[in-house]
Amino acid sequence: HADSLLKEWTRRRLRMKLTIEDASDDVSVVARLPEGGDEDVSGDLPDDPRRIPELGRRGIVQNSSIVSADDHSDDVMARQYMLRRWELGVAEGGEEMQYGTSLPLEMNVAGLNGVSFTKGCYIGQELTARTHFRGVVRKRIMPFELLGEKGLPLAVGTTLRRAGEAVQSTRRSRSDGEIFAYDAEAKRGLALVRLKSVADGTNLEPFDKDQDVESAVGLCELRVTRPSWWPAEWGREDEEEP
Repeated sequence: HADSLLKEWTRRRLRMKLTIEDASDDVSVVARLPEGGDEDVSGDLPDDPRRIPELGRRGIVQNSSIVSADDHSDDVMARQYMLRRWELGVAEGGEEMQYGTSLPLEMNVAGLNGVSFTKGCYIGQELTARTHFRGVVRKRIMPFELLGEKGLPLAVGTTLRRAGEAVQSTRRSRSDGEIFAYDAEAKRGLALVRLKSVADGTNLEPFDKDQDVESAVGLCELRVTRPSWWPAEWGREDEEEP
């Protein structure tokens, strides 16, 4: 994600006299899940700054200190870590968080030690602070699991609605969610979900706005789960209609 991050930080530098460079040739971000060993990097890693124990440890280290078995092992471990993040409902990077279009609070950044409400300023601070202090976040990124094999091929951008509910027109109906990340082999992913739509435990289903409503019903369902680390008040913000 170095290229997209460098581009985003450079854009937000504004008039600050600050030089931002890509240092990925010298350092890397290394993570170790709680059940992992300590043979992958010399020295200790700090706790993950997002403060979720299930994410283990994470830090920036010199590339020279990393001990890697082979590229295949690295890919396997990276995928294992990605799926763990998804199970916990933690999005990461520009692709999963969709820089420029997503709101920090919808990405749960406030609960991941990623937003300060006592210092600033930053681009979007007014909207973020107002939403936070009003206590109303109607959509959040949440993990989901695909139930069944058949149906529309899932992909990033797939629109979701409450499963089995008839609507008059998909073109005029309000969607209940959108897929932000998906792994077909694991049948898991992340979706930005309208909290009220899943408050009663109803599954979601994909639908294509360009096809007939009835032909899209019941093709497959997605079970959305509430992450265990969420604060108790999350998920009840949308109890009243706007």
